[in-house]
Amino acid sequence: MNKPKIAQNSPAPVTVGAGKTYYWCSCGESKSQPFCDGSHKSLA
Repeated sequence: MNKPKIAQNSPAPVTVGAGKTYYWCSCGESKSQPFCDGSHKSLA
């Protein structure tokens, strides 16, 4: 398995909405860091 891309090595403030579900990006491919946008699916 390839090493993940690291989007940032410092805290990243984000705005979230009450009652919404968010998925954290662990591969680094997402264009909407720090959240997952499904970009990892093209790597399979």
